[in-house]
Amino acid sequence: MEIFEHVLYHNKRLESITDPVQRLDIILKSLFETIFIRVSRGMLHRDRITLAVQLTRIYLKNIIGYVNIFNFKINFLFSNSNHMTFENEFFEMAQALEENSEMLHIQNKLSDPQKRALSHLTTNISSFKNLERHIASNSDAFDKWLNSTEITTQVPVVWENSNNNMNAIATAVYSMLLTRAVRPDRLIIAAKSFVESVFGCEFVQKADALLNLEQIINEEIQGLTPILLCSVPGHDASNRVEELAINLNKNLTAIAI
Repeated sequence: MEIFEHVLYHNKRLESITDPVQRLDIILKSLFETIFIRVSRGMLHRDRITLAVQLTRIYLKNIIGYVNIFNFKINFLFSNSNHMTFENEFFEMAQALEENSEMLHIQNKLSDPQKRALSHLTTNISSFKNLERHIASNSDAFDKWLNSTEITTQVPVVWENSNNNMNAIATAVYSMLLTRAVRPDRLIIAAKSFVESVFGCEFVQKADALLNLEQIINEEIQGLTPILLCSVPGHDASNRVEELAINLNKNLTAIAI
């Protein structure tokens, strides 16, 4: 309830906005953003993108109504024969190329696991039914992406796009599917692009920003609300509290436990 109250009554983005449609859009996206930022603070860094993708799926399915369009494709993306948990999917796939030498592509040739993954994609996703033909016609771009060490290299469009008006969300979904098949080391990057296609570039970045303890004290919690500070081994977070008390000119009583 506190998150709802914060989004509805303390949302600076709503200032001067009178159009009901715009206000609703701001409220909904602010709600998902606030949930992501507050929950991700207590998560391992590698797990944050997993939460972001889950929230994006919920938003698309229940808010936008993209149930039939993307839900099956995203479910297919995270399905596997080993019944791996969703939470571990990104981490495992991101390390696949580094840990399994069979997945390494040499001299622009696909390995057997990559070929099987593409075949599985062609069989199950209709937009990739002519995948082999598209790869052949865009071989230069595909080979460049397949062997590139630059994370900015764009995923080649080798799926059906007959109307040439595919929106950014659809492109991000298909890019994730192709990336998982042959470049699982880039899956986290592709997933981030998927989240950004829905919520914007700042959605994930805000959770990675340096924690502003003063803002949390003044805007997010009440005086009787306790705060639990978790840090990595060897790092003492108490100095952050002491510095905050000095900056705010507040009395502080430290108790060692």
